[in-house]
Amino acid sequence: MPQPYSGKESGGIYLQGLWSGIFDIQSGIIAAAFILQDKPCRFSGGNIYKKKEILDGYSGSTQISWYLEYMREKIAGAEHLSPISTGFGDLDYFLNGGLYPEQLVAVGAMPSVGKTSFVVSLIRNMLERNKNILFFSLDMFSRDIIRRLLAGTSGISLREIINCDLSTDAFKYVISAAQQLWDRTFFIVDTPGLSIEKLEKIVWAAVSTEQIDCILIDSFNLIECCANSETDRYKRITNVLRRLKCCDAPIVTTFQCPCDKSQREPSLADVPHDMYSLINESDVVFFLHRTRFVTDLDQYYNDDAIVKAAQPVKIIVEKNRNGDTGVINIRFNGFTTSFERLP
Repeated sequence: MPQPYSGKESGGIYLQGLWSGIFDIQSGIIAAAFILQDKPCRFSGGNIYKKKEILDGYSGSTQISWYLEYMREKIAGAEHLSPISTGFGDLDYFLNGGLYPEQLVAVGAMPSVGKTSFVVSLIRNMLERNKNILFFSLDMFSRDIIRRLLAGTSGISLREIINCDLSTDAFKYVISAAQQLWDRTFFIVDTPGLSIEKLEKIVWAAVSTEQIDCILIDSFNLIECCANSETDRYKRITNVLRRLKCCDAPIVTTFQCPCDKSQREPSLADVPHDMYSLINESDVVFFLHRTRFVTDLDQYYNDDAIVKAAQPVKIIVEKNRNGDTGVINIRFNGFTTSFERLP
């Protein structure tokens, strides 16, 4: 039987509280019983602080008990612990069910592949599930984002919505889409030249006043960061990203890779130097890749424009801290400029 820590022993500290969880699942009722035991854990070598308070909250037993409680609540169906679906089933599989709080996801692509359209598609899918969204649109103005949301939700072509060249039936679909979006909670910040410090302030203000479920940024390359050197920039962005990961909402951000005329599949080797801090802090990094580009004239003069506009796209998962890497196939609908699951 281990004796309590006396405070006089050298070279060791008693970490009390090894929790073990006993789960009983019967008839849909989940019961958890925790047994507290005294268990010594000794660290040898060097002068170690003997005040146990310094390690409060850091012991392995404390972390285990916290995670067992988390598992108990999640098994019981706690809604606030459920991941946020991206709307793409295969991508959710790689993300272990969806997006989780404290998770940073980076989406890279070469120019004109559809980074903004992909993020807008994610937003639309999340809004359909009544999630609250904070979106930093640094590449387009808010009216452009609204147009794409209306096109993706209504199924009416973006060209018709921009030109307001709508039939009576088409206009009814657009109004119906607008009503669906009206009832959702989302914020679009389209301030050009936004600094990393200002972005952080807006995020913390939003999560403290609104129940934000997900934060999206397009594109991380356009965020301003005043730094004296590349090293200073790296450190400042890294520190901000680490703080933002504690805001209890997943963060999805796009970044642009250098253009490659060969249209080969992008990889981590294509990440520009100023994005290294983002890649290092990201839990998941994947790239969008499509090779067949259909021009607007092709879509306009072909009767089966919608079918021809659906182009195959690869989601190439290159980094995944909590799962596997691999390739996911989806498609891009140029008619509504939205990404869709394969039928």
